Amino acid sequence: MRLIYRFEVLFDGEPQGVGLSHALDDMGITDAEVAGSTKLLDSLPCPELDEPASFWFTEEGLQIFEASINYFNGKIAFHNWSLVGAFMPAPGEEGAWFKEGEVIYKDRFQLALPEEGVRDLVSCDSITFDEIANVDTFRKTSRNAAMLAFQREINKLAFDAPSSALKELGERIIGAYSDGPLCGQEFDALHVPGLA
Repeated sequence: MRLIYRFEVLFDGEPQGVGLSHALDDMGITDAEVAGSTKLLDSLPCPELDEPASFWFTEEGLQIFEASINYFNGKIAFHNWSLVGAFMPAPGEEGAWFKEGEVIYKDRFQLALPEEGVRDLVSCDSITFDEIANVDTFRKTSRNAAMLAFQREINKLAFDAPSSALKELGERIIGAYSDGPLCGQEFDALHVPGLA
């Protein structure tokens, strides 16, 4: 299944709701760092659109601009900013939230979707943004949505949660993804006590 990816910025852990380059003036980074960050993304087409849009990287775009995104993330980290990423099935894929006819703009590297439609999906938690360390780790996580869901649920548990809570959570996730991408080795890698 093809996926699409979006990155937004956080400041002191608070989502700003804007993409990579929209908050550059507020980040406290030097002009040289701004130039370095934007120069790497300059080859990305920047169409003028008649309606508010949310831009998402295609898989090819993510691969091409991975180093640029990581560079950007590294520079802003020194100023209490960080990146969050989200992914979803590309329009036209099974289970996609947008139809191909709803795409406002598309090239090899990116596509634009109606901003209001994306905002609605974010507000009802259909699309979830997670803080990222680097693009490669984020891409691997996106390939295993089951493990990401499992990790989110673990993060919600109290620190002293009994092992029975973890076991019950594991059984629910295994049941939901028994025919999906989750495999026993991935669960074993978590080393969670009480989870068989």
